[in-house]
Amino acid sequence: MNEEIQSFLQYLQIEKNYSPLTIQHYQLDLHDFVSFYAKRRH
Repeated sequence: MNEEIQSFLQYLQIEKNYSPLTIQHYQLDLHDFVSFYAKRRH
């Protein structure tokens, strides 16, 4: 899943020209979601 997140974050940076702070917050939110999902799955 981390590889997909990194690809998405690169897309936001390169293609969408999002600010570094926006990308940082996307990253935090996505990692929180993955952690939450992993806990609920078991």
